Amino acid sequence: MPLHIDHRPTKFKQFAGNKVTVSKLQSMLKGSFPHTILFKGRPGCGKTTLAGILAPELGCPFHSNAFKELNVGKDRGIAYGRQIAEEIKYKTIGGHNRVYVLDECQKATSDFWGSMLIPLEKTPKHVYFILCTTDPQKLPKAVLSRCSQFDVLPLKKKTMTKLLKAVLKKHLPPERIEKMEKVLSEICKLSEGIPRDALVILNQVYKMDSLKEMINATKNYIPVEVKEMENLARALLKKESWQNVAGILRNLEKEKVAPETVRMKVLAYMKAVLLNSKGTNMKTTSQVSLVFEYFDETFQFNDGGAKLVFACHEITTTTK
Repeated sequence: MPLHIDHRPTKFKQFAGNKVTVSKLQSMLKGSFPHTILFKGRPGCGKTTLAGILAPELGCPFHSNAFKELNVGKDRGIAYGRQIAEEIKYKTIGGHNRVYVLDECQKATSDFWGSMLIPLEKTPKHVYFILCTTDPQKLPKAVLSRCSQFDVLPLKKKTMTKLLKAVLKKHLPPERIEKMEKVLSEICKLSEGIPRDALVILNQVYKMDSLKEMINATKNYIPVEVKEMENLARALLKKESWQNVAGILRNLEKEKVAPETVRMKVLAYMKAVLLNSKGTNMKTTSQVSLVFEYFDETFQFNDGGAKLVFACHEITTTTK
């Protein structure tokens, strides 16, 4: 099992960093806990993990049918909101409190939020909503006003190093871990304080026999989503088959990469192609121009990536 899954915290004391947020949550649990809270922070910083830790403290077993982690970036229409609004009227058969974790909530439609405003304001005593977002500015003000907000921040280098060593202690002898300071330092720099990213990188190198090999592999590490965005840019430039391009788009969706992030990466790639070109290649220039044409306007969150898919399909299949 990958390290970032195998070592996912299940208790507050296991959660690395963010002492202020954790302390506030623990204090609030001793009194009257709000029924709607919002965790905001970068992808991979631990928002949904913290929600999973919090659920049992709110009387909802993590592995019960009372706990629901929903990606509202996909299931985000008015019918889905109405389904939740209807469901919360009733207690579970086991008598547990219900906890709904609404992940990627900045991608939900206005219709979804319209159907959720009353449930968020007049929440039954047995129900708690935990909203998780990477971009709180995209949430309606009416939703934000109903939430108690908490920041989940990236880890400082010292905290990250401590976390990585604690994970390694369960897999490697102490003397080997002591020799990995350079590797851990490089991972801290590459991950930019994001625990999930750090553990994903560590998972790929910690079993290597040679320390030099570990360091080189770490320095040359490229995240899956970055590789796939570059693969997409190359495929569009070479006008590869739609089947190949569609496969890359599915991988990007699986990695939850925002369409606007893909657009900016592809445009940057095309710009580099033109700037580094030693001569005028009409075919290449024409294809770059086509990409710029279809990638000119912003790709919004609320179209579910449809505009990105359409643009790639047109670039790949057009006869211009």
